[in-house]
Amino acid sequence: MGITRGCISVLGFEDCVIYLLDEERGVLVQRAAFGPKNPKDREIFAPLEIKLGQGIVGSVALSKTPEIVPDTRQDPRYLLDDCPRLSEITVPILAEGRLLGIIDSEHSTAGFFNEEHLAILTSIASLCANKLVRARAELQLRALNEDLERRIEARTAELRASNQQLRESEEKFGKAFRASPIILSIAKLANGEFVEVNETFLEALGLERKDVIGKTAQQIGIWRDAESRDAFTRELLAKGHIRNREFVVHRQGKPRQLTLSAELIEIGNEPCIVSVSADITERHEAERELLKTLARERELSQLKSRFVATISHEFRTPLGVILSSADILDRYWHRLQEAARREHLGSIRESAIEMARQMENVLVFGRSEANRLEFTPSPLRLRELCLKVVEQISTASETGRVIEIRTPSEFPILMGDEALLSHILTNLLSNAVKYSPSGSKVECECRIEEPSVILAVRDRGMGIPDQDKENLFSPFYRGSNVGRVPGTGMGLAIVKRCAELHGGEISVWSKQGEGTLVSVRFPFIPATAPEPIISF
Repeated sequence: MGITRGCISVLGFEDCVIYLLDEERGVLVQRAAFGPKNPKDREIFAPLEIKLGQGIVGSVALSKTPEIVPDTRQDPRYLLDDCPRLSEITVPILAEGRLLGIIDSEHSTAGFFNEEHLAILTSIASLCANKLVRARAELQLRALNEDLERRIEARTAELRASNQQLRESEEKFGKAFRASPIILSIAKLANGEFVEVNETFLEALGLERKDVIGKTAQQIGIWRDAESRDAFTRELLAKGHIRNREFVVHRQGKPRQLTLSAELIEIGNEPCIVSVSADITERHEAERELLKTLARERELSQLKSRFVATISHEFRTPLGVILSSADILDRYWHRLQEAARREHLGSIRESAIEMARQMENVLVFGRSEANRLEFTPSPLRLRELCLKVVEQISTASETGRVIEIRTPSEFPILMGDEALLSHILTNLLSNAVKYSPSGSKVECECRIEEPSVILAVRDRGMGIPDQDKENLFSPFYRGSNVGRVPGTGMGLAIVKRCAELHGGEISVWSKQGEGTLVSVRFPFIPATAPEPIISF
């Protein structure tokens, strides 16, 4: 429970307490604490027990929602422990929506805790939940293994009994052996040939009894070679038993992870090996999934950090322009020439448009990361959409860059998602204009090459360095040569996701000093134009 000590040393907390839920009694019990009351972080003096719904801790346990209480004097739920403190932060420990416990910290300073503390404690609570779930699962597995060992020892003792006792119990043992849900087998110690296996053994390996009885483990593919089987036998003879040895077998070409325990027994005065195995493939897969989940959580945490840093930086510039121009207009309106007024108003408008576009990208990227960005096709006039987006970009960018659009005058109506295609065109054209020199030409082409529709945007700007091309579609990644050109690095990531949702793909050609060509190709699905409305 170094978590409590870590929270204090790293985050500057005065104390930190972990409560675990006693589900039978419906109370939260202090299990770990560090602070003035418990300076050794392991020994709990007079641990509190809090009912669900009681105090701030109990309220958070019921709501399962983390809370920051900036001033406990204003919160009637506050419960006094060793001494009064003025602020409190409480985070639930949840596993798939199920409450496992609470992490709680108090501080003598009102308003001490902030959203960053809350985010960090929430991540710590998630890790605690994973560890608790895994620890409980391991305890259950250990109990099952211990129970299994007790059964093996009991069975081995029975098999060591006299031949008369063996004959009398043979029928009962045979039934239990065959019906057991555990993988069981008996093999001769001398040559390793199987004399008996149960149905679970056959099902686990996908074999029939005739393929097993009288054959060795090596012959049916359990052991890869005789040497490994001999090493197993030598260890068994030396120790008298083997416990929970993990190994891999193949069933119908697919690997299965098993755990093996074995004992020496005598049957009819012949030494034999009784083996007990359990299929732990699912457990290993669950552990791998847990590791993947933890890796994904770390990736998301890093992504969030980059996201906040990028957006904060990109919003600072247009906000500064807006505030500066607004302040100048407010102070010197009557002294400014008409041209100067228009220039400042234009700066405000351009900055507001840029912020709106960036915010739209933020929303689209957020929906994409949450898998809430959907493909909703409907009859669409793509030529008109291209003209509309080109006009919007041209109006918003008063930089002397010309956007030339090439599209057939008679363009068929097709099935497409207008929102996704609009995001694609807007981001491609905005990037092309942004990274092109003043006075240069940007080309936008929309054409049909059955069975596909091609959207292509070409600029003659700075181009993309070769070393940056492999990261083009990584969120928040920007080229090493962009200099002071503003941007978030979300544009191409959004374009790629929108193209994929449209069943399409994206390709990029670029050369430094010559410019960039980005092409999006997606399936051409004709649509019937809606019937015209005729009024009489």
